[in-house]
Amino acid sequence: IIMSKLEPLFSSNIWQHRAAALITLACSAEGCSRDMKPFLPSIIKAIPQFMQDSHPRVVYYCINAIGQLSSDFSGYFHKNFHQDIFPLVISAAEKYSGCPRVQAHAICCFVNLMEDCPPDILALYQDQMFERLHSFFIISAKNLNNPCMPLLLENALSAISILAESLEKGFTKYYRTITPDLISLIKSFVGTPHIKYYISAFQALSAILLAVGQNECIHEMESVLEVLKSFEIRSYKV
Repeated sequence: IIMSKLEPLFSSNIWQHRAAALITLACSAEGCSRDMKPFLPSIIKAIPQFMQDSHPRVVYYCINAIGQLSSDFSGYFHKNFHQDIFPLVISAAEKYSGCPRVQAHAICCFVNLMEDCPPDILALYQDQMFERLHSFFIISAKNLNNPCMPLLLENALSAISILAESLEKGFTKYYRTITPDLISLIKSFVGTPHIKYYISAFQALSAILLAVGQNECIHEMESVLEVLKSFEIRSYKV
């Protein structure tokens, strides 16, 4: 019944109708996953048109629906539709440079896609995902005065943490690329009001250090301890 009601909205010329249909789809996936499963192939087939929609809010809600579908149909979703979905979300993270909120939501969707993703499937996309995440965390950290950039930074750091946790030792190939930048970022926050971002960055660094193991990270421990010593939590109001 729900799907039959949504079809006219999906094809509507009014962007609010298309957005509302995608919101409803995401909510339905959360509550009716068993009944929706037979419709998944047709839903996935329709996804590309909404990811290329002329209105960024439609793209935003499409990404939101993808994240919800990935969570509610984890395992089945990844094994059957990864080739249709992963490239679209990765592309959206880069394509919408003029709309940081869409970019930030695409990065947030990375987290949904990585959770419970079989290692052999994640291996197909991890290089592209890492490249986007590294790039976005560098760009957003340098432009925190832009009101949209803090959200992009937080989402990028959260996704980096999840990627490290998912790959474990497999994250070693990225370790030398991202660790110096993370340590530099954390140092830049010491003595500033950016307590929230300091914590997010340190959580990402901690996840990376745990993932790669002590043999790999031993050379960075002095820098990490130096940062911890210079950070006086009493000087901040959380």
